[in-house]
Amino acid sequence: PDGAMDVPHWGAEEGATGRTSLASFGVRAAEQPGPPQTARSPVAKEIFAALNGRPVVLVGMPSAGKSSIGPALARRLRLPFVDTDKIIQKDTRISISQIFEVHGEAFFRDMEARVIADLLQKGPAVIATGGGAFMREQSRHLIGEKAVSIWLDTRLDVIEKRTRNDTSRPLLQGPNPEQKIARLLSERRPFYAQADITVVPPHQQDRKNVDPCVSALHAHLCPEAGADRGPARQEADRIHVPGAQTVTGEPTSTAREPDGRILPTPHARVAQTDEPASGSGSAPQDRLALGPT
Repeated sequence: PDGAMDVPHWGAEEGATGRTSLASFGVRAAEQPGPPQTARSPVAKEIFAALNGRPVVLVGMPSAGKSSIGPALARRLRLPFVDTDKIIQKDTRISISQIFEVHGEAFFRDMEARVIADLLQKGPAVIATGGGAFMREQSRHLIGEKAVSIWLDTRLDVIEKRTRNDTSRPLLQGPNPEQKIARLLSERRPFYAQADITVVPPHQQDRKNVDPCVSALHAHLCPEAGADRGPARQEADRIHVPGAQTVTGEPTSTAREPDGRILPTPHARVAQTDEPASGSGSAPQDRLALGPT
């Protein structure tokens, strides 16, 4: 169609590359590496088969861990990883903050939505999206149709610590950044909650948060496989964190589209832990996972 973009299509050979061109924006093409070629683990094989060609899309707040957990998750699943912000920055050769300053947020969101739409057509991968990407109804609908989404529901205090003195986040600049983060999270939570899977990262180091994501993906995509493994194997495949548990809950808030329509919020599962935050003497509060199962 007119204005369509050519985005990476990952070949079977190691080191294969693709090109993405945002022709309608008059920007430079970017190259993405091919997927790792080492053998998948049994669990990764089951997840890959159940994905049936769909990508895994990570959503959540800025600094929730999408761009750091994403590459590690992709390596575990032996899939390519792509970060939509990095594609846009590489193609435009300017930072996200500069795009906001020069062209405005609406321009960036349009660009972001088109990148996401095209990536969803390109087969299995792990895709990290910008913090506001899931707010757009069109993108949310496409992700729901063509991908499996994971909301990284990172604790507010962790996000605040990570974004402190970070000048690369245009929506968090100015006075009282903590209040801005809390307000953004409050506004976005009901939308993020529509993701297929909700994971509350239990560790301060994101590299340790890959196991919960793999376990949640496997439980969501392959429930019958877990039932066939027997109690011992199921326990071995559980999230490898102290006090892990699975909880369900009722919606605590109602999200509405701009036209007033109420968004659906059915149940989903969420991984939890009793591990305290670094420097804290108490465990994170339980969180509810809302969204399609």
